[in-house]
Amino acid sequence: MAYPESLIEIGRQNLQERGQIGFGCEVIFNSAIRLLKDKGKIQWIPSYNPFVIYRVLTYNVNSQEPPVRVSLMAGANLRKARSVWMRVEGLDEWLRVKRKVRNGEETYSGEIRDHGHSFRLRLDKALGYVKAINQLSAELSQQQAS
Repeated sequence: MAYPESLIEIGRQNLQERGQIGFGCEVIFNSAIRLLKDKGKIQWIPSYNPFVIYRVLTYNVNSQEPPVRVSLMAGANLRKARSVWMRVEGLDEWLRVKRKVRNGEETYSGEIRDHGHSFRLRLDKALGYVKAINQLSAELSQQQAS
């Protein structure tokens, strides 16, 4: 089987794509933490772990009909948060963005959770979620300004 490109070039492209996904995940994570800090409410959500309290923000984005509900969720202590969850109604999936701190360096990664399965976040989905969180931030800041 012949490859159209050198395996080294394919590896280089994969590393560049992972870097772009990591940057997108960082934008999503930091934007979600900021929104949860400003607008989120502390809630207990029944789940497999009954001792965890979350900070949750649910907002209906009304840019076009029908309105779409967007949910953000993280642990109640946002300074220590390692994961942020985002759900856009109609997609039947959750985005989980994780932050790891190793040797003082932060890395971000994302995964799509769909009916109990977990998939690595692809670049096109990462860019779509970045646009979604930017749109949510813009709507919430407009609402606050008026």
